[in-house]
Amino acid sequence: MESKLTALIISRPGQLRNSLEVLLAAIPQLEAVRPADDSQAALVIGTQCHPALVLLDYDRSNDSAAALGYIKSEWPQTRCVVLADDEQVLPAAWAAGADIVLTKGVLASKFYATIEELLSNQDAKACSARPDSADLKQAAKASTLINGKDSSC
Repeated sequence: MESKLTALIISRPGQLRNSLEVLLAAIPQLEAVRPADDSQAALVIGTQCHPALVLLDYDRSNDSAAALGYIKSEWPQTRCVVLADDEQVLPAAWAAGADIVLTKGVLASKFYATIEELLSNQDAKACSARPDSADLKQAAKASTLINGKDSSC
């Protein structure tokens, strides 16, 4: 039998966080979804529940990069997914330790499948690999597709 996991959402209260909670609650591998308003609250909650997944609403105006780096250093097995406003955040998010970066506006089905795959492959090297500059360019192109700017999605 598969063990149930905990997810931690770091995002300000509002529609985005509520939507993320609903989507994550539908993922069978997750038993609990814990919200945190900011990185300080996330560190307190994370110390208590040791989440398998952290979903971070990346905000350049606060300490998102520092929080992500701390989470990865303290809980290296925790998978970190960053939701970014645009492709310009990709290099900083990868450098801070993100396992996956998705652009806001990602289709719910793509988000769900990405999280499910990430949780299914917790020990896979591909999940924690850091991209080189060619990978970042390819990721930027992919995020354009994920962001819904391509009509074929």
